Amino acid sequence: MRWEGIEYSLRVSHRAKRVILKVGVNGLEVVVPRWFSKRRLPEILEAHRDWIEKESQRVKEFPSPAAPECVNLNAIDENWQVNYQPQPGPASKA
Repeated sequence: MRWEGIEYSLRVSHRAKRVILKVGVNGLEVVVPRWFSKRRLPEILEAHRDWIEKESQRVKEFPSPAAPECVNLNAIDENWQVNYQPQPGPASKA
């Protein structure tokens, strides 16, 4: 979903008691209680716009974690090499 340049995903939660805003590597997630009126979303996003922009910028500054090439299994005193192989999926054409 999009609102005035802010891309976000909306999730309805049966356990939520209030609106929750989460900013992560996948963008902004808005969690709302099931009884919440979605017409109030623009008002809430506007009220928290500065925080959303600041947190979005902060998240972008962190580098993405690299996939490991080796896994050290101390409990069994072994090191395992990790080999990644592409798999066909929705984004690829097999």
